[in-house]
Formats: sequence, structure tokens, C-alpha cells
Amino acid sequence: MATPKTRTSKDPAAYTGEDASAVKRAEAFQDWRDKIQLCWFQDAWWFDQDERYKFAQILSCLGGNAFRTLAPHVMPIIKEEDPTKWKWENAETLLIHLGTKYNRMDLTLEARRDLESLKMSKGTRWLDFEDKFVTIVDKCDLDEAMKTHYLKMKVTNEIRDAIAHQQDTPAHNDFDGWLTLHRKLATNLEERDWRNKTNVYYKTGTGGTSSGTAAPERTVSQGGTAMDLDAMNAFDVQLSRMIDKAVIDYRMQNGLCKRCARPGHYAHECRNSINTGIPKEQRERDRRNRRGRGSNSNRGRPAMGQSGYGNTNGNNGARVNAVATGEPAAPAAAPAPAQPAEYGTGNAPPLH
Repeated sequence: MATPKTRTSKDPAAYTGEDASAVKRAEAFQDWRDKIQLCWFQDAWWFDQDERYKFAQILSCLGGNAFRTLAPHVMPIIKEEDPTKWKWENAETLLIHLGTKYNRMDLTLEARRDLESLKMSKGTRWLDFEDKFVTIVDKCDLDEAMKTHYLKMKVTNEIRDAIAHQQDTPAHNDFDGWLTLHRKLATNLEERDWRNKTNVYYKTGTGGTSSGTAAPERTVSQGGTAMDLDAMNAFDVQLSRMIDKAVIDYRMQNGLCKRCARPGHYAHECRNSINTGIPKEQRERDRRNRRGRGSNSNRGRPAMGQSGYGNTNGNNGARVNAVATGEPAAPAAAPAPAQPAEYGTGNAPPLH
């Protein structure tokens, strides 16, 4: 006796059509409908025996309000052998009927709206963006060239700039090639940002520094570009005008940022305020002194750094700050030339 066949396909979860979102309701119906039709294909030997098997499967895979509204119309079909008395000609026609009720959204149009509003923001992980982008463009029914166009538009400016400097790029309609190139560059940028945040830096071919301090700037022979070095040189010149060389040298020797004196990053990547190494109190006295020069109220008073002005030790405040931070003190300002005695007594010399 031959062993009877058994079905190999598995019925989908019951569809209720009760989702509040029209888009989600339509998407769920399309998934459910496709799985029903897949069962008919996989087990054609079973469903092709009698069309009523398909009607029965559709009804059994519905739930909630969808089942309650359809059961009074399908149960008579299952019991009736004469197809001329059925409300629907076949099971495929029943699926079309259900689609007019639960699949009234144009999902392609919705996907294009989502694509227009999609934008990769700074700090978003590339894999998260890629998954969302690919899911949307697959629903938009776009060709490969248009997918590539939208990919270039939706990434961050940083990734777009990195792409612009690439010499070997895929063809304009090679979406998979462009997606791979974007993924590679975005991953490299994310790794760089992670190293900056965790204070882990690596030299070319020598691995990372165990202390977590910034590695030395790379020369052209070590992998840096001439453009990068020109920009850093111009930055160093500007920085040397604001911070004393002894302070900069100390910070470099101790793995600190030349700009803010904090560890873990380079000066040209620094977003902190400039730390000149001069105490705040002294900077305020300098500003007051500059603001007061030339006014009658300050005439005859000693200039900053001279005996009798504020702190008699001249640049003692900077030395105190250096002891606290370990940095060398910024050099004291050169003493201003002494004013003539006439300006101190108010007896101005006659004009000639």
C-alpha cells in the first residue's frame, strides 16, 4: 500500500486586517497573500484536486474581523460542489476581492515618499542606514541608475566628500558596486571616529599605542597626503601666534592636544576652546590694562609687570598655574616704557 502524501508547505499566520496603519495593513496583506499562493505552488498536487481546498485554506488563514465577515460567504462554497453556485469563480478571484478591501494603498508611492524624506544624519551607523535605504528603494521599483543617484544624495556630506576623491568608481548603473564603495568608506570613517572617542590610535604598520595617547602626525612617506600636511602646517603657524612655543612643546612631549591641553585627540581635530596656558585672572587683568591705556584714570599708574601693579611678582600667576598643571608658564609680558613724570602729576608740557 502506497504511503499517502503530506503537505510540505506551511500556512501563514492568520491575517486580521485590524492594523490601525493603512500602510502596515496593506504590507501585511501582501505578505499573507504571497504566502498563500506559495502554498498552492508547493503543494499543487493537493490543491489542484479541488478548488474548494483553496477556499478552505484562505478562510482558515484569516482571523478577527476578516474571518467573521468572510465566513458566511465562503462556507457555502466549501459545502457546494456545483461551481456555478459559488459567489466567486475561483480562489484567485477571492484573493482579488480581499485585496480591494485590505490593499488599497499604493505602496510604491508610499515608498517614494519615504525615500524623499530619508536622510542619513551625522552619527548614524552605516549598516542601520543601509538596511533602511535598501528596503525603501526595493519597494520604489527604481532602476539601478536611479538607486545609485538616490544613494549619493542621501548620505552625509563627509561620506560624499570621501566618494568625490575616489579615482576608480563603478559604472553609473552599478548600484551594488556603489553600495559596496559607500559601505567601505563609511566603515572606515566610523572606525576613525571610534578611535578618537576611545583614545585608541594606531601607527601605520606598528599597531596601537598602549597608553591611549595620540600617535604622532604622519608624514607623506608614512601615508599622509601633501594636502593634509599643508593644512596642518598652516594650522600650527596660527596656533603658535596664540600659544607660547614652550607650552606647545610641553604638550607635544606629553601626548596632549596642542590646542586645549587635553589627551586623546589631535589639535587639528580639536573642538574645545583654546587653552593658552595663561590663568584666567591674568587674562582679565591684561584686558583691563589694554582697555585702560590712554585714559586719564590710568595715567601715572605702573604698567603691568612693574612693581606696584597688582601682583608685585609680575607673571607669578602664570607660574602658579604651571605648577598646578605641570605646564611651563607663558612668558611675562615685556614691561611698558615708563611714562614722563608730567603725565603723572597732571602738569602737561606746553605745546610747541
